[in-house]
Amino acid sequence: MHHSLVISMNLERALKVAQAQQQLIRSKKIRAQQEAIFEDTVGSSDSEMKGITGDSLRKDCVDIHLKVKPIETRHEELIAERTASMHVVHQLLFEGAQHASNKIEALLHAVYLWPEKRINAMRLGELSANEQVKTAFNERQRILDDVSTARVAYLRLYDRLSSLCNVTDTWARREKAITNELEDNRDAIASILAEADKHFGFGVTKRQEKLLKLVSFKLTENQQDQNHVERWFNLSTGDLDVVKDGNIPEAIEFSEWLAARITQLDDLVSALKRSDEALSLRIAASVALNAVEQDATIEYKKMGWSMFHSMDDLEKSMTNCDVEISTEDVMRHILELIDRTAKLFSSNKVVQEVRANIWDMTLVNYGEDIAKAMETSKKLFSLESFPPKGNNLAFSTHVLPWNGAPRELKQFAFPFEPPAKDALVLTFFKKIDNEDCSEDVSIASDYASDNHVLVKTNGETHIMSFDHP
Repeated sequence: MHHSLVISMNLERALKVAQAQQQLIRSKKIRAQQEAIFEDTVGSSDSEMKGITGDSLRKDCVDIHLKVKPIETRHEELIAERTASMHVVHQLLFEGAQHASNKIEALLHAVYLWPEKRINAMRLGELSANEQVKTAFNERQRILDDVSTARVAYLRLYDRLSSLCNVTDTWARREKAITNELEDNRDAIASILAEADKHFGFGVTKRQEKLLKLVSFKLTENQQDQNHVERWFNLSTGDLDVVKDGNIPEAIEFSEWLAARITQLDDLVSALKRSDEALSLRIAASVALNAVEQDATIEYKKMGWSMFHSMDDLEKSMTNCDVEISTEDVMRHILELIDRTAKLFSSNKVVQEVRANIWDMTLVNYGEDIAKAMETSKKLFSLESFPPKGNNLAFSTHVLPWNGAPRELKQFAFPFEPPAKDALVLTFFKKIDNEDCSEDVSIASDYASDNHVLVKTNGETHIMSFDHP
């Protein structure tokens, strides 16, 4: 399995990796085929006809092949080294995820045993009872330790995910240096192919005319700046004179040489094009795999940050008496946190087992209905969802219309911002009794919209007051 799929694998990422790996396989296959052609060229004679000059084209083609081979070898070695290195990093990440999962499971046990509805409350009871005070302090210390330990575990996990990004970037830079060398050789190939296309990228008749013109050149000192293709078809002065003198055997031999020469050129051009395709595939595969892995590690880092940040907020809330956090709030947080951890490390059996254990314990301790309700409403803890009590509240009085008849369930609209959870709705309302009676007032378990709430009154009180943000 490619190392970019070890953590939080998904189908889209797996498909991109598979496509890039196929490109790399095709590149190796093409290069293996071309190697036979170039190695055969290296071993062939440099003079199919006495006195032939201008084999620099073939030499340059072979040189490119020989330059690319060690670069490809270094690239393969780097891929192997990178795979081994990432295996070590992933093992460290798995250890961190397992440790964090175990600590969140321990926190779950602590929440089950907490005697109060509010997780950040202290059960002091009678302050005169010294043992009771000590017990309350010790209980609070234990729950604080459990929250803090879980927070530190997710801090370390986040740090390892951040380090994974740094490791990935380092390997990508090293690989980029190698692919840049491959790009340089592609430029050399492109130069030779452009020369060939310039001279022979047209019809057969014109091509033959061009060939005859090329071989008619006499090499002198001021003609040494000819390009590779032109030199490929040059004859020495003596050989050219023999052909021009009408020597039939020599002319036939020359014609055969010329035909063979153009065939060789076609073979070299074809081989170079295939080699260029192979290099292009290798570079494209490298770019694609690096992009997939870098995108994945950035995603992991974001997930790690959200999990740690939620634990950080939970720890802060433990010492904030103005924030009312219930055990159910923490339970929903734990269920979401272990789900995200298990999703991120989907291939780790230990994390998956801890997730299953947490769900089983939730069912046993809360029952199926409540457990499913918490599972449905699970979310990471955030202090922003729990405004401190008494802060940002305004007082206003609203007159409820009454015609003297018994009042039923009615809906009233007034400035209202829903609290973080239904259980806190009552903290936003306050009944004022008149001098005649004390009527019962109940607030419905839900609100209709952001500025509507359902209120039921039973009696004759005319005025109620509402505290709202």
